[in-house]
Amino acid sequence: MDKSGVFDPVRLSFRETHLMVPCQCIRFRKNGVEFASEEPFDLWTEVVLDLHSPDDGRRVHGAGVVVECKGQGNGKHWISVLLMGLSNSAASHLAQLASGTQLV
Repeated sequence: MDKSGVFDPVRLSFRETHLMVPCQCIRFRKNGVEFASEEPFDLWTEVVLDLHSPDDGRRVHGAGVVVECKGQGNGKHWISVLLMGLSNSAASHLAQLASGTQLV
């Protein structure tokens, strides 16, 4: 009889969170975004982002993972998300936003 625990059940939990984040609470990076949240996110949480620029109406849609969550001591957390599999146009637009050549 196996007593290693390798066949024990594994508990998985998922949560679905929808956030509307004001522009002033988002930092754009060439490969992702950082944003402020009142709730912490677990590392490696998969996320789907829809970014909409109020200036020109362009959208960036992408999936990624949480790679960092820093508590700020004021009840807020900075969440860093690495985006993956962006289209060339979405990656280009994100790079423009990150360089500050275009405001959101």
